[in-house]
Amino acid sequence: MRKRQEHSEAGSVAVVVALSLTVLIGFVAIGVDVGRMYIVRERIYNAADSAVLAGVQHLPGDPDGAVETAHLFLSRNGFDPGGASVAVDETTNRKLSIGLNTGVDMTFARVLGFTRQNVFGRSAAERLNAAAVEGAVPLSVSKDQDFQFGNQITLKAGSGSNYAPGNFGAIQLGKPGANQYRDNLLYGFSGWVTAGEYYSTEPGNIAGPTAEGVNYRIGLDPEATFDRADRKSPRLLKVPVIDSYPNGKGEFKCLGFAVFFLEGATSSSKEDTVTGRFLRFDVTGRGSTDVPGYGAFVTRLSQ
Repeated sequence: MRKRQEHSEAGSVAVVVALSLTVLIGFVAIGVDVGRMYIVRERIYNAADSAVLAGVQHLPGDPDGAVETAHLFLSRNGFDPGGASVAVDETTNRKLSIGLNTGVDMTFARVLGFTRQNVFGRSAAERLNAAAVEGAVPLSVSKDQDFQFGNQITLKAGSGSNYAPGNFGAIQLGKPGANQYRDNLLYGFSGWVTAGEYYSTEPGNIAGPTAEGVNYRIGLDPEATFDRADRKSPRLLKVPVIDSYPNGKGEFKCLGFAVFFLEGATSSSKEDTVTGRFLRFDVTGRGSTDVPGYGAFVTRLSQ
């Protein structure tokens, strides 16, 4: 009798073990394939992020170019653009979004009836006008400047220019004086400059420090050109755009920012010039849709 009981208990244990192994194998199968789905999902998000950041560079002026560039980057990252939804926000023309869907073939989970699962990812980026920047230079340009992007112009000039009496385009960022002005031109202002806030002009020509600062920056990246400049090139200046120049020492309102590529400087006792070209270019800083645009943008991932 006892042997029959032991035999029955052994059979029950075998059934329980078999069932447990089946469940365990199922969990392992699910775990392996879920892991594969997670890896694919990460690839989707990385590809979508890359595509929107590349495409959004065409906004707000070229929505079709933004979509085409996004498709190109999806292909480069191994995804069929035909399986993606790429769209520009028509309200602002500043936001590009991508929804990407791809199927993942199951391996072990097939024993549970799962042969293929869809994995979806989404990303979006927007390109805003620069509203606050670090590293601005102590030069300025009026809102009435004709921003002919790519054409060579004179950003700062000496006597006989169109600035208000006593001003030649120089502004005070931090302490007043030629030394601070020169340091700000050499290295960029260490603090933030913010659109909507008021700053002071730096009256006078300040010819020597201007030429010194400009030539120093050009010498750090002598091979750069305005159409092939690296984003971190010291020849790219973040220039505050102001409402109007007061006479002599006075306050002005910063309206926004422009990006200026340095090409040269000349200096004499009576005249000081800085030449270069305005660009449409991304900078590091804070962006906003409420700030006027003068070619300096801040791009960020969004939802």
